[in-house]
Amino acid sequence: MKRFLSVLLMLSLLMGVTSFSVRAQDYRDLPPRLLVWQDTLFGLIDGSGKTVLPCEYERLLAYDDEPYAEGYIMAKRNGLWSILDWNGQPIHPYRYEARPTPIYNSGGLFVICEDDKPGGVVNSKGDTVVPFRYLNLSEFGTTSPSSLLIYSVEKTPNSAEASSNRAKRKQMLRGLLDLNGREVLAPVYKNLFCGCDNAIIVTDTNDHEGVMDFKGVWIRPISPLYTYDNYYGDFVSIKERRTRLKGLMSADGSIVLPIEYQEVCLYPIKGLVEVKDRSGLWGLMDTHFRVLIPHRYTELNALGELGDSYYFYGVMRDGRVEIIDTAGRVVAMDTTIHFDNDNLPYLYPLVYVDGAWRLVDPMGKLLPQRYSEASNYWSSTLMSVATDSLHHGIVDLWGNVVVPLRYVEADADGDDVILARRPSGKVEVLNGKGRKLLSCWGAHREGNVLYVANKKGMWAIADSRTGKRLSRYYFIWEGVNSSSAETCWAVYDTNHRLGYVNARGREILPCSLDEKRAAAVSEGQIYGYIYHDCSCGELIYPFKLPNGRYNNPKGGC
Repeated sequence: MKRFLSVLLMLSLLMGVTSFSVRAQDYRDLPPRLLVWQDTLFGLIDGSGKTVLPCEYERLLAYDDEPYAEGYIMAKRNGLWSILDWNGQPIHPYRYEARPTPIYNSGGLFVICEDDKPGGVVNSKGDTVVPFRYLNLSEFGTTSPSSLLIYSVEKTPNSAEASSNRAKRKQMLRGLLDLNGREVLAPVYKNLFCGCDNAIIVTDTNDHEGVMDFKGVWIRPISPLYTYDNYYGDFVSIKERRTRLKGLMSADGSIVLPIEYQEVCLYPIKGLVEVKDRSGLWGLMDTHFRVLIPHRYTELNALGELGDSYYFYGVMRDGRVEIIDTAGRVVAMDTTIHFDNDNLPYLYPLVYVDGAWRLVDPMGKLLPQRYSEASNYWSSTLMSVATDSLHHGIVDLWGNVVVPLRYVEADADGDDVILARRPSGKVEVLNGKGRKLLSCWGAHREGNVLYVANKKGMWAIADSRTGKRLSRYYFIWEGVNSSSAETCWAVYDTNHRLGYVNARGREILPCSLDEKRAAAVSEGQIYGYIYHDCSCGELIYPFKLPNGRYNNPKGGC
């Protein structure tokens, strides 16, 4: 008997560990959930096409970016909402008129608040955690270690205010609660928003501003002297109202950059601060506020990335231009910065000298080759160059020819994919070393996905490393906003009927769903268009249809 009880206890512990592992599972590892419908009702299938929920629901929200990253499904049936787990099993009965919204990273808490009705918070057991008495209740401060809730109360005007036209407009005052419903900030503020990862910028009814921490302790009390701006990370921008000069303060309220600059711009990823002094000249600092580039430019802009470093171009008072690295070294000077049709500067190491484009190699040497056109929008190692309109190709940083100059258009999409169009309109896809992978009649890359078109203007996906086509051709492709790491697409046939395809190109569901019907009965769909758009230099090639006209992909130029 004792042995039996020991085994039973061990099994219980194992089951508990297993259950905890499932609950703690990263949402990105969850299998995909795809929306399907029949007439006016919705259901869900998984990535293999198996039914998760039958088509019996008026609304289904399985995911929508971060708020739905907890592995829950919101379901509406007979006019009421419920919360389901990822396998479609109800956690709550159908009893909510307002749609539940999971609080990100809260361990199973849900805000239930919609329109002007009082809202509250429930947990995954259905218990009320925050009473249903707060207007416009929603999550606040998701970047902080402990999330907060923002809510509103309607201001009650006094007799003097009621007589003025301004006070007749509804005014809502905002406060903050913690996740247990305890008041952090009383509802007396006109506006609240995160100033940085550890601070809240508050605005009172007189439009005066101050800064608090996430416990409601003042960092800088409300004052008519200063205003603050939102900088995610370790800093808050502070501006003096009288002089309109700016500086930076840390989350503890100390001034780390004096309030003496006309403009302050952060590049938080690279740890750089671009500042404009009182005389109107720009300079560059690091986030320890050591001067990297002194104030000597009337204009200072980042050119983009080359390898692991930013380069900037600075315009001197006399109109001369210098190319500067982030250490403040001038790597090229007296160059003429040219802009394309989208008003974007061509990136260093391309310079325009004596009526032609030249390359500056990584050692700073000006190469002898001369080109009528040159750009390197999407690659740090490959340049698109041309000698005339019929001779485009690709060279590397050292000027070596990677793709011969025999195409009417050529461009590198990253360092590993090159797209080049022949005079016939046919497109060749090559790898970063110039080896041909495939031919098609249109090509476009979105992230790691390569789209290729046939003569009929339909699209398929292909492996960008080998050139192997992975799927059938479809009229339109749309990316599905799934919480899963597994990529899925909604695809359309020529009759605008929708189906689903997985990342391997295999059909999950044939094109059988009436997309127009879904748009009519659903407030919002769970997928979004991958637009084939060639604005800002993104490379899209039109293809010629049998009637002799050129067709561009949806959204193309």
